[in-house]
Amino acid sequence: MNKTIKLALAMALGATLLGASPAARAQDPDLGSKIIPTLKYEQVDVREALRALFKAVGNPGYTIDPAVQGTITVNLSNVTFDIAINNILRQVDATYRLDGGIYQIIRREIDQTPQPGTDSTTVAPLSNDVLRRIQINSADPMLIALLIGTQQGSQAFTLPPEISAMQNQA
Repeated sequence: MNKTIKLALAMALGATLLGASPAARAQDPDLGSKIIPTLKYEQVDVREALRALFKAVGNPGYTIDPAVQGTITVNLSNVTFDIAINNILRQVDATYRLDGGIYQIIRREIDQTPQPGTDSTTVAPLSNDVLRRIQINSADPMLIALLIGTQQGSQAFTLPPEISAMQNQA
């Protein structure tokens, strides 16, 4: 009888622990995809707008750097939290980073130091190269090497015997 009670208590405790895990995750949804129904501010201090925005999504932890200052004007409807916060912070040259569940609002720093030996008045030419990423689930390594070619820098390779035999017959 004593073993049965211990087993029942252990099973009840295990079920409680397993059941609590999804409930805890349900209370902490992804803030980035949370919809903000309306957000209207005209010439409001950025700190007040951020305070109201974070309050609208359930008061997550946040800090605001003292260098982040300015007034903003926004009129947004049915947007996600990510879009709303990015539109607010862009107006005051700020950004945020998420560190341990805490949103840290910081001033955006733009590196404008000129590189030594370069002229800061010249503009670098734009490249017309188009980069594409292709997912390959399975392929012969020699076929991939043949498609890439020696110009793209892998290794020197020769055609496999099947292909070279066909080319010599033609």
